[in-house]
Amino acid sequence: MQPRRHRMRQQQRRQSALGWIQSGATVTIKTYARRYGVDRYTAYQDLTALGFPLPASAQHWAHRPPPTPRRRCTPATDTDYPDTDWIVLDGRPYFVAGYTPGGFPYGIFEDEMHDLDELPYVPDCDIFMPDDQRARTPDRRGHHAQ
Repeated sequence: MQPRRHRMRQQQRRQSALGWIQSGATVTIKTYARRYGVDRYTAYQDLTALGFPLPASAQHWAHRPPPTPRRRCTPATDTDYPDTDWIVLDGRPYFVAGYTPGGFPYGIFEDEMHDLDELPYVPDCDIFMPDDQRARTPDRRGHHAQ
């Protein structure tokens, strides 16, 4: 749990700060912000409201900058991917080949699929079978792999 002075509301914080300032401690915007767990803009507002004299360099904290607008994520709609085997993962289309026993999808990203065009097609190939065992095992037509 945070220290009690980090959980104070504005009025309690300012009353506590008056006692701290009167104790003769070195008070700056940085130390106030650290002591009470607030940002430096709030520390500036509190100290000026208490009438504490601040140096000219502290004017930097007088005006809080406007919030930066967040980039909106556009979720994929059903019209984008009508097949239920496609999902959007990290903003990229992902083909779900299956799910692990824990429920996590496995598959391939759409932009990685062009790499598969370069691979030769091997019918009836079990990718989970070791190469030496695959060579000795006939496929369903009775032919041995080469």
